[in-house]
Amino acid sequence: MCTSDLCPPFGVYYGAQQGTEPCVNGACCAGALTCICITCVSDSDCPACSNHVVPRCEDGRCKCEPCKTNSDCISGYCCKYVIDNANRECVSEGTIYNYDGKSYLCDPPNWSGQQTANSKISSIFKIIWNFLVNLFKD
Repeated sequence: MCTSDLCPPFGVYYGAQQGTEPCVNGACCAGALTCICITCVSDSDCPACSNHVVPRCEDGRCKCEPCKTNSDCISGYCCKYVIDNANRECVSEGTIYNYDGKSYLCDPPNWSGQQTANSKISSIFKIIWNFLVNLFKD
């Protein structure tokens, strides 16, 4: 007997054995034992993920797997896993993540390691101070 998965309205059923003959209204094609639901052909067919990761189309199904790299997150987000190898969460631009005694700033597409906004201001101040000291030195 033929069974089928629940399929969203935009999906198409294909017979698992034939692979190319569509099932009609969820009924299997002649000779097919099961039907599989094809919801996507490429990543662009997938709807947005709620966890800010880029949706992936794998084996005809959309997936929203937690991130492992910054490129797994949508534009404007960074993946914490890049820093701590544990937390697979995408965080928004401007987020400061403190880990192992260091601060990291999410500055997509990457993290700015150990340089928060305060340390950047401090670096600029040091450059200006050294310039003024050298200017009035002689």
